[in-house]
Amino acid sequence: MKREGNFSEDIAPHVAAHLEYHRALKAKGKVLCGGPMVDFTWGLTILKTDSLEEAKTLIENDPGMKHGLFLDYEITPWYHMT
Repeated sequence: MKREGNFSEDIAPHVAAHLEYHRALKAKGKVLCGGPMVDFTWGLTILKTDSLEEAKTLIENDPGMKHGLFLDYEITPWYHMT
């Protein structure tokens, strides 16, 4: 997911909701790991889903996406080998 600019106080509730959403998905086994890059311009989340459509739904339901914290996203299938 990509974002622009610096965080401001008006988006703080959306950041909190985004983190809560990801923690809930992790508890369900849907998020394996995730977090921002050190410059906070984009982040990486590794999801465990049964389909690309499920991954898309999880991302689009993220409060960070819904409230404009992130500009866009890219889904790239990955096979865990080890």
